[in-house]
Amino acid sequence: MLDSLAGYNLKGFPDFSADRALLNKYNYPADYVPAFADSTYEARIEKLNRKSPFNFIYHPLVKQYIELYSVRKRALTEKILGLAHIYFPIFEEQLDKYNIPLELNTWQ
Repeated sequence: MLDSLAGYNLKGFPDFSADRALLNKYNYPADYVPAFADSTYEARIEKLNRKSPFNFIYHPLVKQYIELYSVRKRALTEKILGLAHIYFPIFEEQLDKYNIPLELNTWQ
């Protein structure tokens, strides 16, 4: 279902691609996808664990999803990030309404 968003363009709305200039704080070339060692992912997940009521675990399956959304479905991820400013406030409002931890909203 998410794949269908990759080529979707709503009339009357601007292109929903994420602003690369804002997201690219390390100035990587547009076609470059950095690769990190497993230890880097483990350290970043541990940092998340210190701030979250959920226990995140680094696993080879997690790495496959990181690669899926950062490499193979990069254009789709860009579209989703571009839509985040529209939809995530709605999600956050509903999570707050029902006292569901904001960590369920992956934008955090």
